Amino acid sequence: LTEDEALAQCVLFFTAGLETTSTTIAFAVYQLAVCPDIQDRLRQEVDDCFAKHGPEPSLDAVSKLKYLHCVVSETLRMYPPAL
Repeated sequence: LTEDEALAQCVLFFTAGLETTSTTIAFAVYQLAVCPDIQDRLRQEVDDCFAKHGPEPSLDAVSKLKYLHCVVSETLRMYPPAL
């Protein structure tokens, strides 16, 4: 594997990850827009996290947001980034 080929692989991995992440976020935002009850519940969970941990919660604090995990998991189930 040449240096140019290795660089091309890195760019490919980055681009592929960026596309799947942005697609998942777009579908999640769409679902939150059409399901205001879910949006409200998620907003409350996030607001509670900010109130407890400040404006920059740690990764550990964010990883404990169970409803956020459910929303992301359901988005991935409904709109898988790859088949």
